[in-house]
Amino acid sequence: MCTGRSHSTLADIYIAMVSSTHNVCVKDIYIAIVSTIVETSTPELELRPGLELLGPIHEKFVLIRSSLIHTIFPF
Repeated sequence: MCTGRSHSTLADIYIAMVSSTHNVCVKDIYIAIVSTIVETSTPELELRPGLELLGPIHEKFVLIRSSLIHTIFPF
């Protein structure tokens, strides 16, 4: 468990994990999603502290998506 900021970015790193307990994969295999808000031109490096918490990674997929934020509120 990480109890403090151990990386240099402003955004938090989030980790979600599921396993055979959730009926999504075979026993002794875990599926994790590591995410953050990109702040630099090297997003995969920004995720490194979260990825290092996982231990050995059998397969990795990287997906970068744009987020849209409303700037005008109707109320």
